[in-house]
Amino acid sequence: MIESMHDQEIMVALLRQLGGSIEGGALEMEREWRYAWEAGGMQVVAGFDELRQLTSLQLTGDSVSLPDELNQLQHLRELQVWGRETVSLPDDLSGLQRLEKLSLACASAPVLPSSLSQLPALHTLALFGYSLWAQLPETLWELAQLEELSVGQCRLEQLPAGIGQLGQLRLLTLKECALTMLPAEIGQLGALEQLDLRQNQLNILPDQIGQLSQLRRLLLDNNRLASLPEEMGGLATLQELNLNANPLESLPVSLGQLARLHSLYLSGCPLRRFPDQIGQLAQLQILTFSGLKIEGGEWSQDPEWATALGQLSRLRHLSLENCNITSLPGTVQQWQSIQDLDLRWNRLSTLPAEVAGWSQLQILSLSYNPLEELPAAVGGWTQLQRLQLSRTHLRQLPPTVSGWQQLQEIQINDSLLENLPAGVGGWKQLQKCYAQNNRLSQLPTEIGHWSELRLLRLHKNRLTGLPASIGNWTHIEDLILSSNQLTELPDTIGQLVQLHELVLANNRIQVLPAQIGALQQLHTLNLMNNLLTTLPLELAQLTSLHHLMIYNNPLEEMPAVITEALKDCDIYM
Repeated sequence: MIESMHDQEIMVALLRQLGGSIEGGALEMEREWRYAWEAGGMQVVAGFDELRQLTSLQLTGDSVSLPDELNQLQHLRELQVWGRETVSLPDDLSGLQRLEKLSLACASAPVLPSSLSQLPALHTLALFGYSLWAQLPETLWELAQLEELSVGQCRLEQLPAGIGQLGQLRLLTLKECALTMLPAEIGQLGALEQLDLRQNQLNILPDQIGQLSQLRRLLLDNNRLASLPEEMGGLATLQELNLNANPLESLPVSLGQLARLHSLYLSGCPLRRFPDQIGQLAQLQILTFSGLKIEGGEWSQDPEWATALGQLSRLRHLSLENCNITSLPGTVQQWQSIQDLDLRWNRLSTLPAEVAGWSQLQILSLSYNPLEELPAAVGGWTQLQRLQLSRTHLRQLPPTVSGWQQLQEIQINDSLLENLPAGVGGWKQLQKCYAQNNRLSQLPTEIGHWSELRLLRLHKNRLTGLPASIGNWTHIEDLILSSNQLTELPDTIGQLVQLHELVLANNRIQVLPAQIGALQQLHTLNLMNNLLTTLPLELAQLTSLHHLMIYNNPLEEMPAVITEALKDCDIYM
Protein backbone atom coordinates (compact mmCIF):
# COMPACT_ATOMS: atom_id res chain seq x y z
CA MET A 1 0.00 0.00 0.00
CA ILE A 2 1.27 3.50 -0.80
CA GLU A 3 1.18 5.89 2.15
CA SER A 4 4.09 8.37 1.80
CA MET A 5 3.60 12.11 1.55
CA HIS A 6 5.14 11.97 -1.93
CA ASP A 7 2.52 9.48 -3.01
CA GLN A 8 -0.23 11.67 -1.62
CA GLU A 9 1.08 14.62 -3.63
CA ILE A 10 1.02 12.48 -6.77
CA MET A 11 -2.57 11.46 -5.98
CA VAL A 12 -3.64 15.08 -5.54
CA ALA A 13 -1.94 16.02 -8.83
CA LEU A 14 -3.70 13.13 -10.56
CA LEU A 15 -7.06 14.27 -9.24
CA ARG A 16 -6.42 17.77 -10.56
CA GLN A 17 -5.69 16.32 -14.00
CA LEU A 18 -9.06 14.57 -13.84
CA GLY A 19 -10.85 17.86 -13.24
CA GLY A 20 -10.72 18.09 -9.45
CA SER A 21 -9.40 20.70 -7.07
CA ILE A 22 -8.78 20.82 -3.35
CA GLU A 23 -9.91 23.98 -1.65
CA GLY A 24 -9.76 24.27 2.14
CA GLY A 25 -9.32 20.54 2.54
CA ALA A 26 -12.43 19.73 0.49
CA LEU A 27 -12.34 17.96 -2.86
CA GLU A 28 -14.47 19.50 -5.59
CA MET A 29 -14.93 17.80 -8.97
CA GLU A 30 -15.95 19.51 -12.21
CA ARG A 31 -17.14 16.24 -13.73
CA GLU A 32 -17.67 12.56 -12.88
CA TRP A 33 -14.32 10.96 -12.04
CA ARG A 34 -12.71 7.67 -11.10
CA TYR A 35 -9.14 6.73 -10.28
CA ALA A 36 -6.96 3.79 -9.31
CA TRP A 37 -3.34 3.29 -8.28
CA GLU A 38 -1.01 0.50 -9.38
CA ALA A 39 1.35 -1.25 -6.93
CA GLY A 40 2.60 -4.81 -6.95
CA GLY A 41 0.09 -5.98 -9.56
CA MET A 42 -2.86 -4.61 -7.57
CA GLN A 43 -4.75 -1.37 -7.99
CA VAL A 44 -4.59 0.33 -4.61
CA VAL A 45 -6.05 3.65 -3.52
CA ALA A 46 -4.04 5.83 -1.14
CA GLY A 47 -3.86 9.36 0.18
CA PHE A 48 -7.34 9.43 1.76
CA ASP A 49 -6.41 12.13 4.27
CA GLU A 50 -6.73 14.69 1.45
CA LEU A 51 -10.29 13.59 0.71
CA ARG A 52 -12.00 13.80 4.09
CA GLN A 53 -14.87 15.98 2.90
CA LEU A 54 -15.77 13.59 0.07
CA THR A 55 -19.44 12.52 0.01
CA SER A 56 -19.41 10.25 -3.06
CA LEU A 57 -16.59 7.98 -4.29
CA GLN A 58 -16.42 5.71 -7.33
CA LEU A 59 -13.47 3.38 -7.93
CA THR A 60 -12.82 0.94 -10.76
CA GLY A 61 -10.01 -1.41 -11.74
CA ASP A 62 -9.08 -5.02 -12.35
CA SER A 63 -8.69 -5.71 -8.63
CA VAL A 64 -9.47 -2.97 -6.15
CA SER A 65 -8.22 -3.13 -2.58
CA LEU A 66 -9.27 -0.38 -0.18
CA PRO A 67 -6.97 0.51 2.75
CA ASP A 68 -7.94 1.07 6.38
CA GLU A 69 -7.72 4.82 5.77
CA LEU A 70 -11.14 4.57 4.11
CA ASN A 71 -12.50 5.11 7.62
CA GLN A 72 -11.24 8.69 7.48
CA LEU A 73 -13.91 9.62 4.93
CA GLN A 74 -16.43 10.39 7.62
CA HIS A 75 -18.65 12.43 5.29
CA LEU A 76 -18.94 9.67 2.71
CA ARG A 77 -22.54 8.88 1.80
CA GLU A 78 -22.13 6.78 -1.33
CA LEU A 79 -19.38 4.29 -2.22
CA GLN A 80 -19.21 2.42 -5.53
CA VAL A 81 -16.41 -0.07 -6.17
CA TRP A 82 -16.26 -2.04 -9.43
CA GLY A 83 -13.47 -4.54 -9.91
CA ARG A 84 -13.30 -6.76 -12.95
CA GLU A 85 -11.76 -9.48 -10.79
CA THR A 86 -11.86 -8.78 -7.03
CA VAL A 87 -12.89 -6.13 -4.54
CA SER A 88 -11.45 -6.05 -1.05
CA LEU A 89 -12.83 -3.91 1.78
CA PRO A 90 -11.06 -3.25 5.10
CA ASP A 91 -12.41 -5.14 8.10
CA ASP A 92 -13.20 -2.00 10.06
CA LEU A 93 -15.62 0.39 8.38
CA SER A 94 -17.19 1.69 11.57
CA GLY A 95 -15.97 5.22 10.80
CA LEU A 96 -18.34 5.53 7.87
CA GLN A 97 -21.32 6.45 10.02
CA ARG A 98 -22.88 8.54 7.27
CA LEU A 99 -22.60 5.92 4.51
CA GLU A 100 -26.03 5.38 2.94
CA LYS A 101 -25.32 3.47 -0.29
CA LEU A 102 -22.77 0.78 -1.09
CA SER A 103 -22.38 -0.80 -4.53
CA LEU A 104 -19.92 -3.63 -5.28
CA ALA A 105 -19.30 -5.42 -8.56
CA CYS A 106 -16.65 -8.07 -9.17
CA ALA A 107 -16.10 -11.57 -10.56
CA SER A 108 -15.86 -13.33 -7.20
CA ALA A 109 -18.12 -12.68 -4.23
CA PRO A 110 -16.47 -10.19 -1.86
CA VAL A 111 -16.24 -10.52 1.91
CA LEU A 112 -18.65 -8.11 3.54
CA PRO A 113 -17.10 -6.91 6.81
CA SER A 114 -19.28 -7.45 9.87
CA SER A 115 -18.63 -3.82 10.74
CA LEU A 116 -21.13 -2.86 8.03
CA SER A 117 -23.87 -3.87 10.43
CA GLN A 118 -22.73 -1.02 12.72
CA LEU A 119 -23.50 1.65 10.11
CA PRO A 120 -26.98 2.95 10.98
CA ALA A 121 -27.30 5.10 7.85
CA LEU A 122 -26.52 2.24 5.43
CA HIS A 123 -29.89 1.44 3.85
CA THR A 124 -28.98 0.53 0.23
CA LEU A 125 -26.70 -2.29 -0.93
CA ALA A 126 -26.13 -3.39 -4.53
CA LEU A 127 -24.12 -6.48 -5.51
CA PHE A 128 -23.32 -7.56 -9.08
CA GLY A 129 -21.50 -10.76 -9.88
CA TYR A 130 -20.91 -10.73 -13.65
CA SER A 131 -22.85 -14.03 -13.81
CA LEU A 132 -20.11 -15.80 -11.84
CA TRP A 133 -21.13 -15.79 -8.17
CA ALA A 134 -22.55 -19.09 -6.97
CA GLN A 135 -23.30 -17.81 -3.48
CA LEU A 136 -23.77 -14.58 -1.56
CA PRO A 137 -21.54 -13.32 1.28
CA GLU A 138 -22.61 -14.99 4.55
CA THR A 139 -22.44 -11.74 6.49
CA LEU A 140 -25.06 -10.18 4.20
CA TRP A 141 -27.83 -11.44 6.47
CA GLU A 142 -26.37 -9.48 9.42
CA LEU A 143 -27.25 -6.15 7.78
CA ALA A 144 -30.65 -5.88 9.40
CA GLN A 145 -30.77 -2.12 8.78
CA LEU A 146 -31.01 -2.53 4.99
CA GLU A 147 -34.06 -1.11 3.26
CA GLU A 148 -32.99 -1.74 -0.36
CA LEU A 149 -31.05 -4.77 -1.58
CA SER A 150 -30.20 -5.36 -5.24
CA VAL A 151 -28.41 -8.51 -6.42
CA GLY A 152 -27.84 -9.10 -10.11
CA GLN A 153 -25.95 -11.21 -12.60
CA CYS A 154 -25.27 -14.22 -10.40
CA ARG A 155 -25.87 -17.99 -10.67
CA LEU A 156 -27.29 -18.62 -7.24
CA GLU A 157 -30.04 -21.12 -8.14
CA GLN A 158 -31.35 -20.87 -4.56
CA LEU A 159 -31.75 -17.91 -2.24
CA PRO A 160 -30.54 -18.64 1.33
CA ALA A 161 -33.10 -18.70 4.12
CA GLY A 162 -31.15 -15.86 5.74
CA ILE A 163 -33.10 -13.43 3.56
CA GLY A 164 -35.84 -13.61 6.16
CA GLN A 165 -33.59 -11.78 8.65
CA LEU A 166 -33.69 -8.55 6.64
CA GLY A 167 -37.02 -7.49 8.04
CA GLN A 168 -36.61 -3.80 7.16
CA LEU A 169 -36.33 -4.38 3.41
CA ARG A 170 -38.69 -2.30 1.31
CA LEU A 171 -37.15 -3.02 -2.11
CA LEU A 172 -35.62 -6.38 -3.06
CA THR A 173 -34.18 -6.98 -6.53
CA LEU A 174 -32.83 -10.42 -7.53
CA LYS A 175 -32.48 -10.05 -11.28
CA GLU A 176 -30.62 -12.47 -13.54
CA CYS A 177 -29.58 -14.70 -10.65
CA ALA A 178 -30.53 -18.11 -12.14
CA LEU A 179 -32.92 -18.69 -9.23
CA THR A 180 -35.12 -21.77 -9.52
CA MET A 181 -36.98 -21.34 -6.23
CA LEU A 182 -37.43 -19.05 -3.26
CA PRO A 183 -37.24 -20.01 0.43
CA ALA A 184 -40.36 -19.92 2.57
CA GLU A 185 -38.60 -17.23 4.64
CA ILE A 186 -39.38 -14.73 1.91
CA GLY A 187 -42.74 -14.39 3.61
CA GLN A 188 -41.03 -12.82 6.66
CA LEU A 189 -40.26 -9.60 4.79
CA GLY A 190 -43.31 -7.82 6.12
CA ALA A 191 -42.11 -4.34 5.10
CA LEU A 192 -41.39 -5.28 1.47
CA GLU A 193 -43.03 -2.98 -1.08
CA GLN A 194 -41.30 -4.11 -4.29
CA LEU A 195 -40.00 -7.54 -5.28
CA ASP A 196 -38.15 -7.76 -8.59
CA LEU A 197 -37.41 -11.34 -9.71
CA ARG A 198 -37.15 -10.79 -13.44
CA GLN A 199 -35.07 -12.98 -15.74
CA ASN A 200 -34.55 -15.95 -13.47
CA GLN A 201 -35.52 -19.61 -13.82
CA LEU A 202 -38.23 -19.78 -11.19
CA ASN A 203 -40.65 -22.66 -11.75
CA ILE A 204 -42.57 -22.33 -8.50
CA LEU A 205 -43.37 -19.71 -5.87
CA PRO A 206 -43.72 -20.54 -2.17
CA ASP A 207 -47.16 -20.17 -0.64
CA GLN A 208 -45.63 -17.74 1.86
CA ILE A 209 -45.38 -15.08 -0.81
CA GLY A 210 -48.98 -14.29 0.02
CA GLN A 211 -47.80 -13.01 3.43
CA LEU A 212 -46.15 -9.91 1.94
CA SER A 213 -48.90 -7.64 3.16
CA GLN A 214 -47.20 -4.38 2.10
CA LEU A 215 -46.14 -5.50 -1.40
CA ARG A 216 -47.07 -3.06 -4.16
CA ARG A 217 -44.99 -4.24 -7.15
CA LEU A 218 -44.22 -7.86 -8.04
CA LEU A 219 -42.11 -8.35 -11.17
CA LEU A 220 -41.86 -11.96 -12.33
CA ASP A 221 -41.44 -11.64 -16.09
CA ASN A 222 -39.14 -13.98 -18.01
CA ASN A 223 -39.20 -16.95 -15.64
CA ARG A 224 -40.50 -20.54 -15.96
CA LEU A 225 -43.64 -20.34 -13.87
CA ALA A 226 -46.34 -22.74 -15.04
CA SER A 227 -48.68 -21.97 -12.13
CA LEU A 228 -49.14 -19.54 -9.26
CA PRO A 229 -50.22 -20.28 -5.67
CA GLU A 230 -53.74 -19.34 -4.64
CA GLU A 231 -52.16 -17.59 -1.66
CA MET A 232 -51.28 -14.71 -3.95
CA GLY A 233 -54.79 -13.48 -3.37
CA GLY A 234 -53.53 -12.31 0.03
CA LEU A 235 -51.44 -9.53 -1.53
CA ALA A 236 -54.00 -6.93 -0.54
CA THR A 237 -51.84 -3.89 -1.39
CA LEU A 238 -50.47 -5.15 -4.72
CA GLN A 239 -50.74 -2.54 -7.49
CA GLU A 240 -48.57 -3.97 -10.29
CA LEU A 241 -48.07 -7.60 -11.31
CA ASN A 242 -45.82 -8.47 -14.25
CA LEU A 243 -46.00 -12.08 -15.44
CA ASN A 244 -44.86 -11.58 -19.02
CA ALA A 245 -43.06 -14.46 -20.76
CA ASN A 246 -43.94 -17.26 -18.35
CA PRO A 247 -45.45 -20.61 -19.46
CA LEU A 248 -48.63 -19.96 -17.48
CA GLU A 249 -51.68 -21.85 -18.77
CA SER A 250 -54.06 -20.58 -16.08
CA LEU A 251 -54.28 -18.04 -13.28
CA PRO A 252 -55.36 -18.61 -9.67
CA VAL A 253 -58.99 -17.85 -8.92
CA SER A 254 -57.80 -15.71 -6.00
CA LEU A 255 -56.32 -13.23 -8.48
CA GLY A 256 -59.71 -11.55 -8.48
CA GLN A 257 -59.14 -10.59 -4.81
CA LEU A 258 -56.33 -8.14 -5.64
CA ALA A 259 -58.57 -5.15 -5.06
CA ARG A 260 -55.83 -2.51 -5.56
CA LEU A 261 -54.20 -3.96 -8.67
CA HIS A 262 -53.96 -1.35 -11.43
CA SER A 263 -51.43 -2.98 -13.83
CA LEU A 264 -51.42 -6.63 -14.96
CA TYR A 265 -49.01 -7.86 -17.63
CA LEU A 266 -49.62 -11.29 -19.18
CA SER A 267 -47.96 -10.98 -22.59
CA GLY A 268 -46.38 -14.18 -23.78
CA CYS A 269 -48.34 -16.36 -21.34
CA PRO A 270 -50.03 -19.26 -23.22
CA LEU A 271 -53.27 -19.17 -21.23
CA ARG A 272 -55.70 -21.93 -22.24
CA ARG A 273 -58.81 -20.05 -21.16
CA PHE A 274 -59.68 -16.43 -20.66
CA PRO A 275 -59.31 -15.57 -16.94
CA ASP A 276 -62.78 -14.31 -16.09
CA GLN A 277 -61.62 -13.36 -12.58
CA ILE A 278 -59.96 -10.34 -14.16
CA GLY A 279 -63.41 -8.79 -14.31
CA GLN A 280 -63.28 -8.43 -10.50
CA LEU A 281 -60.24 -6.14 -10.57
CA ALA A 282 -62.14 -2.89 -10.23
CA GLN A 283 -59.00 -0.69 -10.07
CA LEU A 284 -57.30 -2.18 -13.14
CA GLN A 285 -56.00 0.42 -15.62
CA ILE A 286 -53.45 -1.53 -17.68
CA LEU A 287 -53.95 -5.09 -18.98
CA THR A 288 -51.79 -6.80 -21.60
CA PHE A 289 -52.19 -10.19 -23.26
CA SER A 290 -50.41 -11.73 -26.21
CA GLY A 291 -50.08 -15.25 -27.49
CA LEU A 292 -53.17 -16.73 -25.84
CA LYS A 293 -53.41 -20.45 -26.68
CA ILE A 294 -57.19 -20.75 -26.43
CA GLU A 295 -58.08 -23.34 -29.04
CA GLY A 296 -60.24 -22.22 -31.94
CA GLY A 297 -60.95 -18.62 -32.89
CA GLU A 298 -64.61 -19.11 -32.00
CA TRP A 299 -63.80 -18.43 -28.35
CA SER A 300 -63.55 -14.75 -29.24
CA GLN A 301 -67.20 -14.73 -30.30
CA ASP A 302 -68.31 -15.58 -26.76
CA PRO A 303 -69.62 -12.34 -25.22
CA GLU A 304 -68.58 -13.31 -21.67
CA TRP A 305 -64.89 -12.41 -21.91
CA ALA A 306 -65.64 -9.05 -23.50
CA THR A 307 -68.27 -8.45 -20.81
CA ALA A 308 -65.69 -9.19 -18.11
CA LEU A 309 -63.40 -6.53 -19.56
CA GLY A 310 -66.32 -4.15 -19.88
CA GLN A 311 -66.76 -4.29 -16.10
CA LEU A 312 -63.37 -2.61 -15.66
CA SER A 313 -64.52 0.99 -15.61
CA ARG A 314 -60.97 2.30 -15.02
CA LEU A 315 -59.27 0.32 -17.78
CA ARG A 316 -57.21 2.63 -20.00
CA HIS A 317 -54.74 0.37 -21.82
CA LEU A 318 -55.70 -3.04 -23.22
CA SER A 319 -53.50 -5.26 -25.38
CA LEU A 320 -54.90 -8.40 -27.04
CA GLU A 321 -52.10 -8.87 -29.53
CA ASN A 322 -51.78 -12.22 -31.30
CA CYS A 323 -54.66 -13.87 -29.42
CA ASN A 324 -56.29 -15.72 -32.32
CA ILE A 325 -59.33 -13.42 -32.28
CA THR A 326 -61.51 -13.94 -35.35
CA SER A 327 -64.30 -11.52 -34.43
CA LEU A 328 -65.39 -9.23 -31.63
CA PRO A 329 -68.74 -9.69 -29.89
CA GLY A 330 -71.15 -6.81 -29.57
CA THR A 331 -70.40 -6.59 -25.85
CA VAL A 332 -67.21 -4.70 -26.70
CA GLN A 333 -69.50 -1.68 -26.65
CA GLN A 334 -68.88 -1.71 -22.89
CA TRP A 335 -65.18 -0.86 -23.37
CA GLN A 336 -66.00 2.79 -22.92
CA SER A 337 -63.01 3.74 -20.74
CA ILE A 338 -60.25 2.34 -22.97
CA GLN A 339 -57.87 4.92 -24.44
CA ASP A 340 -55.15 2.65 -25.89
CA LEU A 341 -56.18 -0.63 -27.59
CA ASP A 342 -53.83 -3.08 -29.29
CA LEU A 343 -55.43 -5.76 -31.50
CA ARG A 344 -52.50 -6.48 -33.84
CA TRP A 345 -51.75 -9.91 -35.27
CA ASN A 346 -55.25 -11.34 -34.95
CA ARG A 347 -57.69 -12.67 -37.57
CA LEU A 348 -60.24 -9.86 -37.68
CA SER A 349 -61.87 -9.22 -41.06
CA THR A 350 -64.24 -6.54 -39.78
CA LEU A 351 -65.39 -4.80 -36.62
CA PRO A 352 -68.90 -4.77 -35.14
CA ALA A 353 -70.95 -1.58 -35.22
CA GLU A 354 -70.80 -1.55 -31.41
CA VAL A 355 -67.25 -0.19 -31.54
CA ALA A 356 -68.99 3.19 -31.69
CA GLY A 357 -69.00 2.90 -27.89
CA TRP A 358 -65.22 3.36 -27.76
CA SER A 359 -65.71 7.08 -27.20
CA GLN A 360 -62.46 7.60 -25.22
CA LEU A 361 -60.20 5.80 -27.69
CA GLN A 362 -56.97 7.70 -28.46
CA ILE A 363 -54.62 5.00 -29.78
CA LEU A 364 -55.72 1.97 -31.82
CA SER A 365 -53.50 -0.71 -33.34
CA LEU A 366 -55.14 -3.04 -35.88
CA SER A 367 -52.17 -3.89 -38.09
CA TYR A 368 -51.62 -7.44 -39.34
CA ASN A 369 -55.31 -8.34 -39.47
CA PRO A 370 -57.13 -9.43 -42.67
CA LEU A 371 -59.48 -6.45 -42.31
CA GLU A 372 -61.58 -5.91 -45.42
CA GLU A 373 -63.73 -3.06 -44.20
CA LEU A 374 -64.43 -0.72 -41.32
CA PRO A 375 -68.01 0.04 -40.23
CA ALA A 376 -69.38 3.55 -40.45
CA ALA A 377 -69.53 3.50 -36.64
CA VAL A 378 -65.78 4.21 -36.45
CA GLY A 379 -66.64 7.83 -37.08
CA GLY A 380 -67.59 7.99 -33.40
CA TRP A 381 -63.94 7.77 -32.36
CA THR A 382 -63.73 11.53 -31.95
CA GLN A 383 -60.75 11.37 -29.55
CA LEU A 384 -58.60 9.17 -31.82
CA GLN A 385 -55.01 10.44 -32.17
CA ARG A 386 -52.98 7.48 -33.51
CA LEU A 387 -54.18 4.65 -35.77
CA GLN A 388 -52.27 1.64 -37.09
CA LEU A 389 -53.85 -0.22 -40.03
CA SER A 390 -50.71 -1.55 -41.75
CA ARG A 391 -50.81 -4.85 -43.64
CA THR A 392 -54.58 -5.21 -43.80
CA HIS A 393 -56.86 -5.97 -46.76
CA LEU A 394 -58.60 -2.60 -46.65
CA ARG A 395 -59.50 -1.13 -50.04
CA GLN A 396 -61.23 1.98 -48.77
CA LEU A 397 -62.17 3.91 -45.64
CA PRO A 398 -65.75 4.88 -44.78
CA PRO A 399 -66.74 8.54 -45.29
CA THR A 400 -67.38 8.85 -41.56
CA VAL A 401 -63.64 9.03 -40.87
CA SER A 402 -64.24 12.76 -41.04
CA GLY A 403 -65.05 12.38 -37.33
CA TRP A 404 -61.39 11.71 -36.52
CA GLN A 405 -60.70 15.38 -36.00
CA GLN A 406 -57.99 14.78 -33.37
CA LEU A 407 -56.01 12.32 -35.53
CA GLN A 408 -52.28 13.08 -35.51
CA GLU A 409 -50.78 9.93 -37.06
CA ILE A 410 -52.08 7.16 -39.30
CA GLN A 411 -50.23 4.10 -40.58
CA ILE A 412 -52.07 2.29 -43.37
CA ASN A 413 -49.11 1.15 -45.43
CA ASP A 414 -48.75 -2.22 -47.20
CA SER A 415 -52.49 -2.68 -47.67
CA LEU A 416 -54.87 -2.61 -50.68
CA LEU A 417 -56.14 0.96 -50.36
CA GLU A 418 -57.49 2.27 -53.67
CA ASN A 419 -58.78 5.69 -52.69
CA LEU A 420 -59.28 8.11 -49.83
CA PRO A 421 -62.72 9.56 -49.09
CA ALA A 422 -63.29 13.29 -49.01
CA GLY A 423 -63.87 12.87 -45.27
CA VAL A 424 -60.11 12.77 -44.68
CA GLY A 425 -60.29 16.53 -44.93
CA GLY A 426 -61.49 16.43 -41.35
CA TRP A 427 -58.04 15.33 -40.18
CA LYS A 428 -56.90 18.88 -39.55
CA GLN A 429 -54.47 17.85 -36.78
CA LEU A 430 -52.71 15.19 -38.88
CA GLN A 431 -48.92 15.34 -38.66
CA LYS A 432 -47.74 11.97 -40.00
CA CYS A 433 -49.25 9.74 -42.68
CA TYR A 434 -47.75 6.44 -43.78
CA ALA A 435 -49.68 5.11 -46.78
CA GLN A 436 -46.93 3.61 -48.93
CA ASN A 437 -47.31 0.40 -50.90
CA ASN A 438 -51.04 0.66 -51.64
CA ARG A 439 -53.07 1.12 -54.84
CA LEU A 440 -53.88 4.82 -54.63
CA SER A 441 -54.29 6.41 -58.06
CA GLN A 442 -55.43 9.86 -56.95
CA LEU A 443 -55.82 12.01 -53.87
CA PRO A 444 -58.88 14.08 -52.96
CA THR A 445 -58.60 17.85 -52.95
CA GLU A 446 -59.58 17.80 -49.27
CA ILE A 447 -56.12 16.62 -48.21
CA GLY A 448 -55.22 20.27 -48.44
CA HIS A 449 -56.83 20.64 -45.01
CA TRP A 450 -53.89 18.75 -43.48
CA SER A 451 -52.27 22.04 -42.57
CA GLU A 452 -50.25 20.53 -39.68
CA LEU A 453 -48.71 17.77 -41.81
CA ARG A 454 -44.99 17.08 -41.18
CA LEU A 455 -44.40 13.77 -42.95
CA LEU A 456 -46.14 11.96 -45.83
CA ARG A 457 -45.05 8.65 -47.29
CA LEU A 458 -46.94 7.68 -50.46
CA HIS A 459 -44.28 5.76 -52.38
CA LYS A 460 -45.18 2.58 -54.23
CA ASN A 461 -48.70 3.63 -55.19
CA ARG A 462 -50.26 4.44 -58.59
CA LEU A 463 -50.59 8.20 -58.32
CA THR A 464 -50.76 10.06 -61.64
CA GLY A 465 -51.04 13.55 -60.18
CA LEU A 466 -51.29 15.69 -57.06
CA PRO A 467 -54.01 18.24 -56.24
CA ALA A 468 -53.00 21.91 -56.12
CA SER A 469 -54.29 22.01 -52.54
CA ILE A 470 -51.03 20.44 -51.29
CA GLY A 471 -49.77 24.01 -51.22
CA ASN A 472 -51.42 24.31 -47.81
CA TRP A 473 -48.86 21.91 -46.30
CA THR A 474 -46.65 24.73 -45.12
CA HIS A 475 -45.20 22.68 -42.23
CA ILE A 476 -44.32 19.50 -44.11
CA GLU A 477 -40.66 18.43 -43.87
CA ASP A 478 -40.57 15.01 -45.59
CA LEU A 479 -42.52 14.13 -48.73
CA ILE A 480 -41.86 10.69 -50.24
CA LEU A 481 -43.59 10.09 -53.59
CA SER A 482 -41.24 7.65 -55.34
CA SER A 483 -42.42 4.71 -57.45
CA ASN A 484 -45.69 6.20 -58.64
CA GLN A 485 -46.86 7.31 -62.10
CA LEU A 486 -46.55 11.07 -61.67
CA THR A 487 -46.01 13.07 -64.86
CA GLU A 488 -45.91 16.54 -63.34
CA LEU A 489 -46.05 18.50 -60.10
CA PRO A 490 -48.46 21.34 -59.29
CA ASP A 491 -46.98 24.84 -59.16
CA THR A 492 -48.09 25.02 -55.51
CA ILE A 493 -45.19 22.69 -54.64
CA GLY A 494 -43.23 25.90 -54.09
CA GLN A 495 -45.37 26.75 -51.07
CA LEU A 496 -43.94 23.85 -49.02
CA VAL A 497 -41.39 26.19 -47.51
CA GLN A 498 -40.35 23.87 -44.64
CA LEU A 499 -39.66 20.88 -46.88
CA HIS A 500 -36.34 19.12 -46.11
CA GLU A 501 -36.63 15.97 -48.22
CA LEU A 502 -38.47 15.51 -51.51
CA VAL A 503 -38.25 12.07 -53.12
CA LEU A 504 -39.72 11.76 -56.61
CA ALA A 505 -37.67 8.86 -57.97
CA ASN A 506 -39.15 6.25 -60.30
CA ASN A 507 -41.94 8.34 -61.78
CA ARG A 508 -42.68 9.74 -65.26
CA ILE A 509 -42.02 13.41 -64.61
CA GLN A 510 -41.00 15.28 -67.77
CA VAL A 511 -40.67 18.80 -66.40
CA LEU A 512 -40.32 20.48 -63.01
CA PRO A 513 -42.15 23.71 -62.17
CA ALA A 514 -39.99 26.77 -61.68
CA GLN A 515 -41.59 27.24 -58.27
CA ILE A 516 -39.46 24.40 -56.92
CA GLY A 517 -36.74 26.99 -56.48
CA ALA A 518 -38.69 28.45 -53.53
CA LEU A 519 -37.94 25.41 -51.35
CA GLN A 520 -35.15 27.13 -49.44
CA GLN A 521 -35.02 24.51 -46.65
CA LEU A 522 -34.64 21.54 -49.01
CA HIS A 523 -31.71 19.24 -48.14
CA THR A 524 -32.42 16.27 -50.40
CA LEU A 525 -34.02 16.17 -53.85
CA ASN A 526 -34.26 12.76 -55.50
CA LEU A 527 -35.30 12.85 -59.16
CA MET A 528 -33.66 9.67 -60.44
CA ASN A 529 -35.40 7.44 -63.00
CA ASN A 530 -37.75 10.02 -64.49
CA LEU A 531 -38.17 11.51 -67.99
CA LEU A 532 -36.56 14.90 -67.40
CA THR A 533 -34.83 16.43 -70.43
CA THR A 534 -34.16 19.81 -68.81
CA LEU A 535 -33.94 21.24 -65.33
CA PRO A 536 -35.35 24.63 -64.29
CA LEU A 537 -32.63 27.19 -63.62
CA GLU A 538 -34.42 27.98 -60.37
CA LEU A 539 -32.75 24.90 -58.87
CA ALA A 540 -29.75 27.17 -58.42
CA GLN A 541 -31.71 28.94 -55.67
CA LEU A 542 -31.71 25.81 -53.45
CA THR A 543 -28.67 26.90 -51.45
CA SER A 544 -29.43 24.47 -48.57
CA LEU A 545 -29.38 21.45 -50.87
CA HIS A 546 -26.96 18.70 -49.81
CA HIS A 547 -27.96 15.88 -52.15
CA LEU A 548 -29.33 16.11 -55.70
CA MET A 549 -29.98 12.79 -57.46
CA ILE A 550 -30.79 13.04 -61.17
CA TYR A 551 -29.25 9.98 -62.77
CA ASN A 552 -31.24 7.87 -65.24
CA ASN A 553 -32.92 10.89 -66.82
CA PRO A 554 -32.58 11.81 -70.52
CA LEU A 555 -31.06 15.19 -69.66
CA GLU A 556 -29.68 17.10 -72.64
CA GLU A 557 -27.27 19.01 -70.44
CA MET A 558 -26.69 20.12 -66.87
CA PRO A 559 -26.93 23.93 -66.76
CA ALA A 560 -23.64 25.40 -65.53
CA VAL A 561 -25.49 27.96 -63.44
CA ILE A 562 -26.90 25.11 -61.34
CA THR A 563 -23.61 23.28 -60.83
CA GLU A 564 -21.84 26.51 -59.93
CA ALA A 565 -24.50 27.61 -57.45
CA LEU A 566 -24.66 24.13 -55.89
CA LYS A 567 -20.92 23.55 -55.64
CA ASP A 568 -21.28 22.34 -52.03
CA CYS A 569 -24.04 19.89 -52.99
CA ASP A 570 -23.43 16.24 -53.86
CA ILE A 571 -24.86 15.85 -57.38
CA TYR A 572 -25.42 12.32 -58.61
CA MET A 573 -25.78 12.22 -62.39
